[in-house]
Amino acid sequence: MYRFDPDQGTFEHFKRDFEQPDSLASDIVLWAYEDRQNNLWLATTAGLNKLNLATRQFELYTEQQGLPNSFIYCIIPDQSGDFWLPTNFGLARFTPSSGTFQNFSVDDGLQSNEFNSNACARAADGSIYVGGISGMNRFFPEQVSPNQYLPPIAITRLTSEGNTFQPEAASGLLRAFTLQWPDNSFEFEFAALSFSHPQKTTYAYRLDNFDADWNDLRSQRVGRYTNLPGGRYTLRLRSTTPAGLTHEEPQSIQVTVIPPFWQTAWFLGLGGLLLGGLVYGGYRLRVRSIVNQKQELERQVNERAYEIEQLFEQTKELAIIEERNRLARELHDSAKQKAFAALAQLGTAKGLIQRNLPAAEQHMSEAENLVHDVIQELTFLIQEMYPLALQEKGLVTTLREYIFEWENRTDIQTHLESSDEQRLPLNVEQALYRITQESLANVARHSRASQVTLHLSYADNQVTLTIQDNGIGFDMAQKPKGIGLRSIRERAESIGGQILISSTPGQGTRIEVRIPIQPKAGG
Repeated sequence: MYRFDPDQGTFEHFKRDFEQPDSLASDIVLWAYEDRQNNLWLATTAGLNKLNLATRQFELYTEQQGLPNSFIYCIIPDQSGDFWLPTNFGLARFTPSSGTFQNFSVDDGLQSNEFNSNACARAADGSIYVGGISGMNRFFPEQVSPNQYLPPIAITRLTSEGNTFQPEAASGLLRAFTLQWPDNSFEFEFAALSFSHPQKTTYAYRLDNFDADWNDLRSQRVGRYTNLPGGRYTLRLRSTTPAGLTHEEPQSIQVTVIPPFWQTAWFLGLGGLLLGGLVYGGYRLRVRSIVNQKQELERQVNERAYEIEQLFEQTKELAIIEERNRLARELHDSAKQKAFAALAQLGTAKGLIQRNLPAAEQHMSEAENLVHDVIQELTFLIQEMYPLALQEKGLVTTLREYIFEWENRTDIQTHLESSDEQRLPLNVEQALYRITQESLANVARHSRASQVTLHLSYADNQVTLTIQDNGIGFDMAQKPKGIGLRSIRERAESIGGQILISSTPGQGTRIEVRIPIQPKAGG
């Protein structure tokens, strides 16, 4: 199609552009018509085009918008403003204001459904002429009106599994029917009760409570449902006439499907009660089992607690026996030997009193010292058996009190230092206390010292006790006499510690005891 501008003497070419949907529908344009609103309408072999002269864009109407066929021969306007469009499949009446079509075919009296090019015209009296392959039609548009009759709709045949039932269905009087499992399927035929263009009537149906939307059959009239669950349904039927009329209230037929007994409410209720009973019974059995298990566990725990208690009592008795044996060994190894030595000194002194009084006095003095040591040993054992001062005051305070008494008794200047002081387990404090006592006893008996320094150092995982005197010392190469150092070493080793002894003749003796301890919480 070309548009000619006489003022400019130029042509504007319009053609089909497949990349532009709003271009001309087809390069074959059979007719053009300009309406009263200055819109240009084009009849093409691919539909009806409307050209917007301002934007140069085309609007297209095809079968999708309602045309019977997109091959349009001409455009004939009538006095009301409608367009009459002969096509290759009937005559269409187009209303531009609404964009709707009303289609006519040989069933409406046309000579044929196919028309010819240029065979169309409107006479002065308003009548329209259209010619086709089988003749010509003439009509007055204002006299052509759609059929406004809306026929009733009814089921004409009803079957279940191929067997006909409900004979009244053929008379159109059927309003309800019932199905019972296992025959819970049905087929039906229905029709609009009119002989006017039956092939142009379209149909649809829907089963309420089953279908989500209408089932569109077009011109078919048969429906089917299979394996319907038990319940109540409403079958709705609808038809649409060639004029576009449809039922506002579709034909309704009540359908009842009787389910199998295991799907009935009473059976489901009974089953629910039975299931609930089983669940409750299982729950009760489970609770009883848990209670029995709990009671059995409590019994076993009580038995184990009793066994542990008995074992603890036995262990405590063994510990008491072991402690008694240790005390007995200490009494035998230390106190008993010192007592015998004191008796020997007294016996010697007794024999020397008449002959050598100074020598007898010296033996008496040695016997006095031995008796004092025995008393001290017994005091140690009593304090170890009843470490009340350690429990109440702690190691450092108890040592200071003991050193104060020992210093006054021996006239040996003694000094105790401690750093990072902390409480230790009772057995550790008790062992360090006894080691200090035995070490100071050795100093008093053998060292001839005038000064003793003690240092107690605490760390996260170890406590160290150092005892240093300025006495005569001894030769480390020779085994020292007595049981003092051996007792100190055994006592340190009994709690996992170690002892380091260093001594030089004329330079004093140094004893260092290292005891491991548990780290502090969070250390």
